[in-house]
Amino acid sequence: MQSDRREGVDPDAYRSLCGIVQAKGPQYTCKLHNVTTDDGYILQTFRIASTTSFAAPSSKPVLLWHGLMDDAITWVVNMPAQSLAYLLADQGYDVWLGNSRGNRYALRHVHLNPSLDPFWQFTWDEMAKHDLPSTFAHIQNVTSHLRVGYVGHSQGTLQMFAALSAGFLDGRHVAFNVALAPVMVAAHCNPPVTIGLFQKGCALARALDKKAFSIPASLQPLLRGYCTLLPRLCTDEVELITGAASNVNQSRVAVIAAHDPGGTSSLNMMHWVQLTKAGRFGYYDYGVDNPSHYNGSKLAPLYNISNYPSAVVPTAILSGSVDALADPVDVQTLVRTLPPAPQTVIQEFSGLGHMDFVWNSNVTFAVYRPTVLPFVRQHMPLKNYSATDP
Repeated sequence: MQSDRREGVDPDAYRSLCGIVQAKGPQYTCKLHNVTTDDGYILQTFRIASTTSFAAPSSKPVLLWHGLMDDAITWVVNMPAQSLAYLLADQGYDVWLGNSRGNRYALRHVHLNPSLDPFWQFTWDEMAKHDLPSTFAHIQNVTSHLRVGYVGHSQGTLQMFAALSAGFLDGRHVAFNVALAPVMVAAHCNPPVTIGLFQKGCALARALDKKAFSIPASLQPLLRGYCTLLPRLCTDEVELITGAASNVNQSRVAVIAAHDPGGTSSLNMMHWVQLTKAGRFGYYDYGVDNPSHYNGSKLAPLYNISNYPSAVVPTAILSGSVDALADPVDVQTLVRTLPPAPQTVIQEFSGLGHMDFVWNSNVTFAVYRPTVLPFVRQHMPLKNYSATDP
């Protein structure tokens, strides 16, 4: 570790999430909360605020949720002026960063052992059914606010669409839903690494290891050094999977590589394969085992997006024109299928790819300031702001 630091690796590559936040100055606070889901998974959840607003009665909670193979650190991996978590805290919001079961911050259970198969028998179905509602309930209990704002990226949007469509989460408790690089179906998903190769890779991982899907921790030091020396090449290789991004912050690539990917289950990766193959917004298809999971049904049920409470939950669908994972054609399917409501905002950003919504060095001026922050303030206004951002 010491030799890596002498070679110029950014110290944030070695810091914890709260360590990264606290290194940005005394104006930011970061506190860890353990959320235990109703089925026993323990999710580390982080609460961030500006010191001038942390205890303010007017402060209202906003929950940010990461995408596939990611974790909460994605919201603070850039510098404060470029990261949504800091920007919301500067505005006076009580910011919470959630984590889905199976990533580096959610590897505990009240009785299941993560070294054994039973721990890993989940997909984003369970994240929608258990992780989101349990985290909402925890925030409501701690803050005494009934309504919580929500911003999701990629899989984080999928989980919210599923949770609200299936009734796992009461729409009256969701102050707003901002969907960045939104996913409901992925029939046109087309990263540079072909879908066929992706499917074969996930199937092989499932066959060889029926538990976790991640990069071994032993490789992280190599990734840190490699991405410090060759950030552009490192970014190019990430984009083989995520698709092109227009302006990933090259000064933070080594930090991203040190913390990402966060990990998930191989079963969850196979659920994503099903999204790309079938193009259906459905529960995980267990094949011949479906009857034992779905009350005797031979078919995996579909989520009914027509039940999404658009009239109750103000929703912003914010997508990129060159997103290879949340393809514009699939986004339009989502837009056409969502029940229409006057409080729904739909905007496509020219030239933005999948990871631009969280890692782009210019995302504040491209997306956050003109669209996200005004939408948040409109639907969750504060009496007083600790910053004067437009």
